[in-house]
Amino acid sequence: MDLDYLEVVTDKGWQIEVRYRGVHVGCIRRSADHARYEYYHGTLNDFAYAYSNSSLDELKRLLSVRMARTPLISTGLMV
Repeated sequence: MDLDYLEVVTDKGWQIEVRYRGVHVGCIRRSADHARYEYYHGTLNDFAYAYSNSSLDELKRLLSVRMARTPLISTGLMV
């Protein structure tokens, strides 16, 4: 799988950039109540998360499964 994660600190706080084959496709951030991790698809998406889980490892596993469906990546859509 060509999925990588890069921890970064921005002016918005801590997040993990999600990269598919080297291309930034989204980010993972903590929820406002810090109860779960949320995946935001797209590089500029700050409002609508696509997936969430209380476990970061489980969220990464889900992303690995979903990102394996390359047509979703190429269209920018996630289901």
